[in-house]
Amino acid sequence: MEILSAATNGTMYANRTNREKTAAFSNKGEKPVWNGKQAYKYLEDMNQAGLDYGARAVNYYAGKTAEDGELSVDELKKQIGEWFPDYTLTDREPGNVVQGKHYLYIDNSQLQKMAKDASYRAKVYGLMDRELTVGKEYTLTYSDGSNQTMHITGSVFSLCEANRKYAGADGVPYRGSCTSDHPWSSSNSHPQVRSMSFLSDHLDPAKSAGKSRISVVKRQAERLAGKRAEKKQAEKLAKKRTEQKQAEKLAKKRTEQKQMEKKVQVQNANEKMRSTWKERKATGAEKENVTLEISTEGMEQLERMVGSREEENPNQDVGVERQEQQDKTEQSEEQKGKVAVNEGKRLRQIAAAKTQAQIRAVMALLQGDLKDCEDGLENGECDQSEVDKVHALIAAAQKRMVEVSNKEATPEEEMAFSMAGLL
Repeated sequence: MEILSAATNGTMYANRTNREKTAAFSNKGEKPVWNGKQAYKYLEDMNQAGLDYGARAVNYYAGKTAEDGELSVDELKKQIGEWFPDYTLTDREPGNVVQGKHYLYIDNSQLQKMAKDASYRAKVYGLMDRELTVGKEYTLTYSDGSNQTMHITGSVFSLCEANRKYAGADGVPYRGSCTSDHPWSSSNSHPQVRSMSFLSDHLDPAKSAGKSRISVVKRQAERLAGKRAEKKQAEKLAKKRTEQKQAEKLAKKRTEQKQMEKKVQVQNANEKMRSTWKERKATGAEKENVTLEISTEGMEQLERMVGSREEENPNQDVGVERQEQQDKTEQSEEQKGKVAVNEGKRLRQIAAAKTQAQIRAVMALLQGDLKDCEDGLENGECDQSEVDKVHALIAAAQKRMVEVSNKEATPEEEMAFSMAGLL
């Protein structure tokens, strides 16, 4: 009885590539073994066993062809004849299955591809081996409980571009047909399946192969989309970390600049105090007159600045003790990296300046403020109003320049100016 056997026409194994890629075979040097006597209750189980055998067969032939490289078509045909003596290679596709014959038809296009590509050759060899070996003997448990062992008595293995619609995800355009020594089913008994959808999925070889291809393409698209999403997220995190580092670096640089400015101001104030003390001492002035000769307004500013500080070190400079208060003042002007000019401080310095040299010192500080604000405006860390404030302060300093004298500042004037920079 001639039948189109699901076990050998390529339909039962239409999804072969997906499983073959995950099947393992520990030793490529050993040819896999098929146990035709093992009974399978369901067609799904036999299908999976055949797929597993096919996967091992592909691995086996991949090992055998690994060092072949590219072959000529004649060399390929010779190899097929030596490795698969049960197949009869034909130049034309047989129209029917012939009892006792296992015909193998490969068109010229596929012969060329197999000859040039060793990995593709291994795929085809594994498929040829599986179809012949599994088909020669397999056992199913029928619906009446009996075990039926069947053997194919003739087959056609067709590999050609005309079968492209039957190609699975592996891209092999194969279709087969066969005859068997046992009826596929009878009125009393038949093979069993877990789900009828298994049979419906395999009744149409082209449909089954199409599902296999679509499934692989879908998984590939999902993997690609996942990788792209991961890459995008990684780039986003990297950009955020870079921006955070840049912001931290800029904030650190500004803090260091402010600290250096404070240090210079404190050093200048202390130096003026020492110089005044030495001058007073040289002229015989008493120690208490050194601070009392500051104007009443200057003394009030000094008292407000000093406040209730403790005398931790009797030799500590007054300017150094102003550090904490100045830090608090400037923190109100610049928080969390926001750029802002200390307008109140600069106004006090302009008002305290009594000489053109002191005004020039304030102008230099304002130029630094202007650069900071312009950079902050460019980086989105302040608005135009801060830049305008600096320009207004520069104008005020320029106006003050013509009001003060070009004389050298007195010790009291230097002290008042230094204190204005510390408030």
